Amino acid sequence: MALQVVPTPGQWRTIASASFPGASSVTISSVEASRIAILIQGVSASAGSSTLALQFNGDTASNYYRFADTGASTSLVIAQIGTAGSAYFSSYIVELADTTAPVKPLLNGGANGTGDSGGMWRNTSKITSITLRSGAGNFDAGTYTILGI
Repeated sequence: MALQVVPTPGQWRTIASASFPGASSVTISSVEASRIAILIQGVSASAGSSTLALQFNGDTASNYYRFADTGASTSLVIAQIGTAGSAYFSSYIVELADTTAPVKPLLNGGANGTGDSGGMWRNTSKITSITLRSGAGNFDAGTYTILGI
């Protein structure tokens, strides 16, 4: 069962919501929240098979770690993208109550696809932007919503 985020009136608010732009990445700037939920639906890539990855604050250094894996990466892969028309839905929580913490955990509650079950961003900076990246080709379908508290 996928992790679901149910907005509570007066708490959760939409930071950004749109269709993927037909480009290989989309960046959401001016993120101000203590918790973030990232909801993704129906995403597919023009390359057919790809990955969906997260980066924060434009950080392309090896500061991203998957749970149960000691290797660092330059982004956190959160989903495998199938062929056009795939119906991938996923939700992620980033707990930012202490924005200066050296590790920001990411919890994956995805379904209908494979990807990491979660990971972490090892950085003491406050998250101010989120980039969703396709590993190959452009995003040619799907929507994203970023919620925050």
